[in-house]
Amino acid sequence: IDGYLNIENLHNLGQFGNSKLCGEYSSSKNGGHHNQEYPQQIGYTGNEVHAMTIIGSHGQINANANIYIDDLISARGSSFGINFYGKNDFKIEENAIMVLNNIHAGAYLTENELSSNILPNTPPRSCVIDIWTNDENNIIDINENAKIQSRCITGYDSCSFRYSQIDDQYTENNDILNKDYMENLINNDYCDYEMTEEDKTVLDGLSQISTYHATTIDLLRLQAVKMDIGKITDKRRRKGNHVYLLMTI
Repeated sequence: IDGYLNIENLHNLGQFGNSKLCGEYSSSKNGGHHNQEYPQQIGYTGNEVHAMTIIGSHGQINANANIYIDDLISARGSSFGINFYGKNDFKIEENAIMVLNNIHAGAYLTENELSSNILPNTPPRSCVIDIWTNDENNIIDINENAKIQSRCITGYDSCSFRYSQIDDQYTENNDILNKDYMENLINNDYCDYEMTEEDKTVLDGLSQISTYHATTIDLLRLQAVKMDIGKITDKRRRKGNHVYLLMTI
């Protein structure tokens, strides 16, 4: 990778995974999608955001690269800037410039909503540069003079997931299989938005300074209205009545 690469404004408005339909699964072995790769992928992943994913690859981010990743939002799931999954041989060279800002997980959630919607979901995590460490063949060489910056990252849990919470084969001594290279280098002191007492979620705060985020809030509210109509429709169907909806587009 060299030259300029911008990845911006990725918003996933997907709902929680439904335990009534799919079960309280953590992997493909106990109810998840048959293509789901456990333990790299945990539980329901359809509401996640991934800017760049690298797996089984040999390559590098060159010294003249300028990568800008900004505004990744999952309304209810996890958000990832760069994922280095297994079996890579990858380098980030000296003087490569990488800026990864405004990555938000569970940005439309309150604490109450999170506590009542766990399995098959997991606590929303934000990872800036997520490196899979449970693979000795996953070689990620980041030059100490690479210019990597990150700010304004929010989520509900650490990037490093504790597998002992969901899988008995792991204990607290061996249950961390990934790490965020930027974990101790993130600057959350100076962000463009501020949470007020009236703001219930991160997206509420962001919508006050950005029309784009305000539109995301509007779409989420419309989503909630459609869900409520769906519940009414289901109830009336069970009673044998019909519901007619007139929609103007």
